[in-house]
Amino acid sequence: MVKKDTANNMSDAMIAYKALLFDLPMAGTRWGLGSGNEKETTATAWTGYDAMVRLASRTVDGWYRSPLFAQTTARSLEGFLRWQQVGNAFTKTVLTGLAQAAGLPSRADTQALQAEIRALREETTALRATPVGQDLTPEPIKSTPSITRIAA
Repeated sequence: MVKKDTANNMSDAMIAYKALLFDLPMAGTRWGLGSGNEKETTATAWTGYDAMVRLASRTVDGWYRSPLFAQTTARSLEGFLRWQQVGNAFTKTVLTGLAQAAGLPSRADTQALQAEIRALREETTALRATPVGQDLTPEPIKSTPSITRIAA
């Protein structure tokens, strides 16, 4: 089975190599010069693509069948998850302490402030809405009589 997979992998690698580096440029050149057609170029491209997909599928399948790959992946995932937990705990500890030391508001305070701002915005919008016929020109300022000083 291993010899068959290796032979198939080599065959697909050569097909992909030949299609991408020789056949496809030649088909594209013939199409560009008018002696070839789009079907020939497309068929050549698909031949190379199919060979690369078969090669990649067999390679990944081989990795999944390998016990070494499974063990390495399992150990790596365990390590990554542990470091993620350590990082999360460290971040919470440090950022909470820094926020308190800097006097930054808490999340609840910030959300309450946002709610107040939203309410003020709605109130302002409602106050700006005026009937169409209402005159909004300001009244002129009445002059006040000047005060004279009387000497006593």
